[in-house]
Amino acid sequence: MKKLLYAFLLTSFAAQAVIIPVDKSERLVEDELFAYQWGLVNQGQTLIREKDDIHNLPMQGVANKDIGYRSLINNKFSNRPIVAVLDSGVDLTHPELQGNLWKNEAECGKDPKVDNDGNKLAGDCHGWNFTEAMDSDEAKDPSDIDGHGTHIAGIIAAANNGLGMVGVVPNALIMPVKVMKDSDSDSQVSSAESFARGIIYAVDNGADVINMSLGWPRSMETKTLRDAVNYALSQGVVIVAAAGNNNSAEPLFPCAYDGVVCIAASTINGDYAGFSNYGGHVDGVAPGESILGLNPLFLEPDFFAVPGYELRSGTSQAAPFVAGLVAALKARNKEIKIDEVFARIYQAEPNPDKKKYTAGGDITWDIVNQEVTSSVVRPILKRIRQITFRVGSSDTKVAIPVRNFGVLSNEVIVRVESLSKSISIDSETQTIPSLRQGEFKDLLFNVKLNDFSLESSVDIKITIETNGEKRSFLNEIPVARDVTQEAKFKKSTFAFLDKPLPVGAIRNGEINSLLSTVESVIQSDKHEFFMRRILSGDTKKLELTLFSRKGDKYVQAPNLILVNDALNLVNFIRVDLNLDGKEDYLVHTLAEKDGKRFFVFSFYNEELKPLWPSFQDVKLNLDLFLASMNDLSFIKLNHGTLGKILVPAFFTEGQLPLVDQVLTSWDKQDMTRKNRLYYLEPMSDSTLRVRSLTTKVWEEALKTELKSKWFDTVEVEQIMPTSKTDAEKGQIRALVSVGLGTKRQLFIHSFVVGSNTHGAKLPQLVLEPESVDPLLTVDANGLSVNGEVFFNIYDRTRAKLVATRGESQVNEFIFKHETESDLIAGHIASFEKGQNRFTVFQSREELIAVTTGNISKRTTRPKLRYSFLSQKFLSEMYFPVTYKRNGTLSPALYVDSTAMTGNRIYLFEEQNGELVASVRNSIVVPSNCKALNPVYSAHSGTHEFVFLCLEDNAWVIRNYEMN
Repeated sequence: MKKLLYAFLLTSFAAQAVIIPVDKSERLVEDELFAYQWGLVNQGQTLIREKDDIHNLPMQGVANKDIGYRSLINNKFSNRPIVAVLDSGVDLTHPELQGNLWKNEAECGKDPKVDNDGNKLAGDCHGWNFTEAMDSDEAKDPSDIDGHGTHIAGIIAAANNGLGMVGVVPNALIMPVKVMKDSDSDSQVSSAESFARGIIYAVDNGADVINMSLGWPRSMETKTLRDAVNYALSQGVVIVAAAGNNNSAEPLFPCAYDGVVCIAASTINGDYAGFSNYGGHVDGVAPGESILGLNPLFLEPDFFAVPGYELRSGTSQAAPFVAGLVAALKARNKEIKIDEVFARIYQAEPNPDKKKYTAGGDITWDIVNQEVTSSVVRPILKRIRQITFRVGSSDTKVAIPVRNFGVLSNEVIVRVESLSKSISIDSETQTIPSLRQGEFKDLLFNVKLNDFSLESSVDIKITIETNGEKRSFLNEIPVARDVTQEAKFKKSTFAFLDKPLPVGAIRNGEINSLLSTVESVIQSDKHEFFMRRILSGDTKKLELTLFSRKGDKYVQAPNLILVNDALNLVNFIRVDLNLDGKEDYLVHTLAEKDGKRFFVFSFYNEELKPLWPSFQDVKLNLDLFLASMNDLSFIKLNHGTLGKILVPAFFTEGQLPLVDQVLTSWDKQDMTRKNRLYYLEPMSDSTLRVRSLTTKVWEEALKTELKSKWFDTVEVEQIMPTSKTDAEKGQIRALVSVGLGTKRQLFIHSFVVGSNTHGAKLPQLVLEPESVDPLLTVDANGLSVNGEVFFNIYDRTRAKLVATRGESQVNEFIFKHETESDLIAGHIASFEKGQNRFTVFQSREELIAVTTGNISKRTTRPKLRYSFLSQKFLSEMYFPVTYKRNGTLSPALYVDSTAMTGNRIYLFEEQNGELVASVRNSIVVPSNCKALNPVYSAHSGTHEFVFLCLEDNAWVIRNYEMN
């Protein structure tokens, strides 16, 4: 019952908006498209944003809400600063970049096969492509086929040549460093390796500034990557990075690194852009919505009429404005220190938009060009990652690091306040007698936890007063509990048959699990892990080792599962196959022998012995087209030899098996491909054959029963989630349509081999749902599937849920999102608890919880979304669970954030109809542990957090009850 939440994770995106220049636009340069460059000079241009297919939202620009290009344009720089663009590459042929591309003089015009400068990169004339193998021909070419990197390069350094647009510093040199893979690349080079090598290359080849309009989550961090960033900073190279486009205060790397300039985006009226990330780790703001930049000449622009140019939006576009301003500073003073760059940036006034916050303000040339003549004392909020409370204590301390980027300060007064009810801060004010330029001080403040049941994401306010200046800074910090010393942090050891097996591994200093959870068709009180290995030899074998929880031990099964010729495991499922009341095991593998691929199905009893000795490791040869067989259900079959059993069934596009076709001597075999329900029939020769539950005979019988027209079609639209009732009856339910177009009749059919029934007619709305998800029931027995939810999106702000149970509709609910600028993205989960239904939706920017029944409530909270690499998507898993609140089971969603930003796991709990991530269930993942999927415990009647830990050089499992 995992629910994957797909975030919108491009680091920039083509702008779904257009720019309308003002009449008689001011022309500071001769470039024809200058009037569209509101980020350079905001003349009151209009940004027209798309609301829906037929409506637009115009926004009027505000004069001078730009980077102050009027002040910059008249500066003449004798030095040509080098800006390394670490991105998707650069179009080396673009007319706007001719003369502005960095050259490695030792390699340009020389034999590209010879390493003339001794850097082991033969032929690196205009940079390098670090996404490909270092010795490949592709690595020599940093060209851009995506457009992202070319757009960035244009914002920084498009030439002032009268052609189209102009860059912030039109005489800067762009060093193309390709670190983001092309969409069709099959390179095995990791992104972390590409980034690290790209940073080092830029530094070693004289870059003054590195622009990184990209980012990565915590799971991609490596020591090599951190060392590369630190190397650049130690050499005085300024790294400017994009904050991310998730409308979130969650930090993203490299923005979250101390010393990296992190930039949020503003829109044309000066407010924060709706998509822009924000937070105390963000150092400043620059224009980022509907920004004109360059487009590779061979790519058609999507939102601009002139080839070679494009409008894009994102913090990716904001970062290069600041990179250009810093490059201008470097052109004036190449030796300027990074601390002074920060001091100048921090002189900016805060953005007046109160909906978001950053540590810095709106960055302009007048700001960064201004000499620093006073102290610039700031809290280094990037270093405050989490507030942790330990067992038995409601008190802890938090260190607030403070640094002076400017001149000496004789007295610094620091006040820290909690803006959240969850915590309070004692000794709120501290004084530092003096703070020299570049000096750090860590100030410890006492924190008291007021209520475990309240929100774990807290806001703090830090006010710094020095030399007559007083300024406040906000930051959102997660609060988590260290439960390692609690008695409820239960330990289970592994009982190996012989020597200990490597159930985990350490990679890049992180614990990695080599265990997977055995899935069960219905909720089970069994908790089992398995390890898989592919054994090489004369023939490949798949080896599965099972560990079952027995008391406080995970006991290795005495028997191994071995499947010959196996390439990989498709399914390992626990299910009562012979209907004797005991759970068995199905192993489904893809195998290959003599150049032919086929599926193998193996059946084991609870002792991992063959369930049917004469029917084991059964081969399935496919003599018809089937699109997929990955998602298995089970259906009851009366077999002549094996008796009453469950056999695998599945729903996919495919052909009708010949055995299920009724053909006369003149009929041709039906080769039509359509969605069908299939099952696997055991044969007397110890093979399986594919059968269909949805045959032509069934279709005609259904049409006759419904008195349909001869030309009406019968389609299987969806398969329903397996409910407890389905599992007990050995049936499969599916949504079936009869008719044509919008006049189709819709029913839920229940299928068993040899018969089927259908329920009452359903509304048309369920015909093409965005999703069909389980309707989950929470009662004294735990969590079970007791129906399904059809989710349909009408438009950007309206959606409808239709709930069904068995073969009938039981409820429908229309939802309207209150924020027109946001859009509905999907359904996460629906729970029934007594007379109440608790449903969680996701929009682009929020999680929305709606409770109906005896309680009627609606709550929203920011959604955790993480943008990292262009064209890359990171999924966050929401796992429906139950927890005990005041002794009563309640629904919740389990979230593992360890791959994203932090080292905690937590619950989104239902509390009196509201969605709350409480401190009680916000748990620190110990550094010697890896969080695994939660498990249901029959003993406690609730779910448990699960960890794989390395303790005293031995692997153990730790469990902690959700409460």
